[in-house]
Amino acid sequence: MIFCGQSLLNNCALCIVHCALKRGVYLATEKMELVNINGRLPKLDEAIAALLKSGSFHIEEGFSHSATGYKPLNEKNVYAPILKKFLTLCTGLGCEDEGGSKDNCRLTTVEEFDELYKKIYSLYSELEGRRTELEGDIAKRSEASLQTAHLKGMNEDLSRLFGLEYISIRFGKLPSDNAKKLEYFDRNFFFFKFDEDLSYTYGMYVCPKGEKEEIDEIFKTLYFERTRIPDFVKGNASKAYSDLQSEIEQDKKDLELTEGQIKEISEKYKKELADACARLKYLKGAFSLRRKAGVLKDKFLIKGFIPSKDRGELEEAFRGLGGIELTFLPADSDSTCKPPTILKNGILTRPFKMLVGMYGLPTYGGKGQYSKRLRLDHSGLHGTGVLSYLTSQTRSKDFLFLPDSTLAVTDTFTVREEQGFPQMAGGKTDMQWLPYHDSMVVSTFEKGTPL
Repeated sequence: MIFCGQSLLNNCALCIVHCALKRGVYLATEKMELVNINGRLPKLDEAIAALLKSGSFHIEEGFSHSATGYKPLNEKNVYAPILKKFLTLCTGLGCEDEGGSKDNCRLTTVEEFDELYKKIYSLYSELEGRRTELEGDIAKRSEASLQTAHLKGMNEDLSRLFGLEYISIRFGKLPSDNAKKLEYFDRNFFFFKFDEDLSYTYGMYVCPKGEKEEIDEIFKTLYFERTRIPDFVKGNASKAYSDLQSEIEQDKKDLELTEGQIKEISEKYKKELADACARLKYLKGAFSLRRKAGVLKDKFLIKGFIPSKDRGELEEAFRGLGGIELTFLPADSDSTCKPPTILKNGILTRPFKMLVGMYGLPTYGGKGQYSKRLRLDHSGLHGTGVLSYLTSQTRSKDFLFLPDSTLAVTDTFTVREEQGFPQMAGGKTDMQWLPYHDSMVVSTFEKGTPL
């Protein structure tokens, strides 16, 4: 075990299992049985619900073998679109879509869920439109305020200047050293200075419209950075700046009020939304299993495997469901199905889980570090924990570790200000880590938590 523990910390995450398999002393395999489940097509959803209740059934893919006559049931998942709408609504309201209980939600049909969605969305949509409008106004006016802050020495009405027919005007800034060079140009323009700091001179230049392209090129060579004043800015620069500040403050008050109203809706419906999301996720997952059933006219057939020790639990899950027949066969009785291998975790290999949480695991050749829990099943290698890469730290309830990448919807994502990276923090984001390309892509959801 000393050899395995050292390899765990320095080489790979699964070396304990690897060494145990190699030596053939720590791990054993479960005895499996093949199960055929037959019934009439209207009973298919009841059969799938019972399988989910049992929790130990390894379902085989849908059938396309001409010998059986059964074909895959190709259907579009009707719960996926409405679930997406609920998740977007939860994000907009700022409430969690996790933590709910599917058993607390009695809705079953898409129409019932859509009715609940419309009820809550009708209360939220107008406020969300108002919030988006206010956020946009604040952003535009803040930018305009920054642009006019250095023009306070200009007393002409800005709207009047913009309406001149034969004269072009450019506002902006250029390095102060370059401003001194303007006097060497014998061209048809005038430069008016309004403000100056340690690095830049702020002002405007005026030239005939017919010569503006030539004059613009001269100022480009002097690194003039043009400032575009929006049309809604009125009056002289000082008055425009003052008006913009007043409008920004009012917009912020209106935004605070609007967000308070949205929060009230969130508090009122957050539990109902979380329960609905949990129910929809269950129904969406259950519906997706229908594609793994084989269908022949009005009959269905599901094939799969269970550990022999769980046979009683499966029979109990189907007890009382009329019109559905379970047939148990030896695992190798059907050549078209390959039984899965389930490993028993012996007492000497159980420290593996403890070591993951205590020391963490180097991932992808040491390019990152992962700690907390791992689980391996037919859907892949998953983890619930913390992933560290360079100066970033990602927490998620469900990491999916692939051979060349890692995917996750994060709970939190942070970057420390080190090694030239800026400080950053985010909540629920979509993360894709490509370790062999030395990159990590983190995206916010629509109206999600901003970075």
